[in-house]
Amino acid sequence: MAFLVSGTLQTAAQLADAWDSLGRKGKYSVQGSRVALILSTPGVSAAAIAALDGVSQALGFEIHEKRKVPVQSFLEELRLFREQLDVHRGVVGCALVVLMAPSGQLRCPQLLTQELSHCGALQGCPKIFLLFSSDLKGE
Repeated sequence: MAFLVSGTLQTAAQLADAWDSLGRKGKYSVQGSRVALILSTPGVSAAAIAALDGVSQALGFEIHEKRKVPVQSFLEELRLFREQLDVHRGVVGCALVVLMAPSGQLRCPQLLTQELSHCGALQGCPKIFLLFSSDLKGE
């Protein structure tokens, strides 16, 4: 029963955040730091990662984390990132998450994008996801 109530409250909070986001129509206050996380699988070209890192820096994302992990670890890495952001609640204004994996490996991107919706520190803040899934092998 507690799980059902907890899940219901969590879903209600996510819906409230979604409705709040729709009501803003792109008008966000991004006061606070902008954080970026780039997750890539081993085998993704260093040039692709460097390019996206450069883009995040050019857009003003102050905190950059880059990790190479197997695609099966993406969800756990996002959980850790979310927990880290929740510790700094109120200091975060925007989050950018980039997920890069070879074609066919990102099977359930909805689960990955929903993980950041559980982040209390990002309620009412823009959350940007970039999912790259193609033949990214190289250098």
